[in-house]
Amino acid sequence: MRALKGLDREDIMGVIGGVIPAQDYQYLYNSGASAIFSPGTVVPVAAQKCSRSSTLGLRPES
Repeated sequence: MRALKGLDREDIMGVIGGVIPAQDYQYLYNSGASAIFSPGTVVPVAAQKCSRSSTLGLRPES
């Protein structure tokens, strides 16, 4: 996310997925992550959340 900020591209949504400890979520959001999806996330549902959020300029709920 720092690299995108350095390139003045904060318009690009950073989506993170994988086995991420819950205590790290807030750090990742504070660092610019737009969404965090854990294993088992249904890809079409995640895509809809990201699409909706990018249209509205909101952070999706993971």
